[in-house]
Amino acid sequence: MKRGRIVLALGRLFLIPAVVLAVTPLLSAQTTPPAPPKKPPELNLEIVPAKKIYLVGEVVVVKYKLTNPTDKTVCFPRPDTKTEEETEGYIRTIATNHKGESDNFIEGFYPRVKSDQELLDDANVNWIKLAPGLSYVTEEVRPLASLAAGDWKLQSRYSPPYLRGRATLIADALSCTPPQVGVVSKRMDVTVITNSGGQ
Repeated sequence: MKRGRIVLALGRLFLIPAVVLAVTPLLSAQTTPPAPPKKPPELNLEIVPAKKIYLVGEVVVVKYKLTNPTDKTVCFPRPDTKTEEETEGYIRTIATNHKGESDNFIEGFYPRVKSDQELLDDANVNWIKLAPGLSYVTEEVRPLASLAAGDWKLQSRYSPPYLRGRATLIADALSCTPPQVGVVSKRMDVTVITNSGGQ
């Protein structure tokens, strides 16, 4: 009889921790606040290649098209297409072939930080201001070294200007919203051939 009680008591001891372990994740799931939704990008990015077929040794030439998909006016400096200029924002393009090999060329650049007034003056005079649905197309750029023969996929990323917490300052003064979320383009196919007669 005593043995039965001991077994029953041990069973209860094991049962209580098991119930606690089972209930704890449910309680923590109810008390953990949900992750904030990700902000959608304020701009869409598209690669516009000068052509789809290049010869070996020929440099790939593209333009970039930035479109405002929001219902507010978006403003931003002309994106740097040659260096990673963080205060202006920049576009970086990578080419990848079927082997997973990639190629890109861009330099880092870290300029002097502008004062609030300098930033506002620059934004008012030089920045691009896009109303809802409108687009800005860059000049032609050469973002890559010459590629080897084969099929390549180009993909670009726009990194918005790093404003050091001063986006609200610009929004209040100029009634436009600086982008704060980076955006990646769809992939664009280009082919590099050894001669004009075929691949």
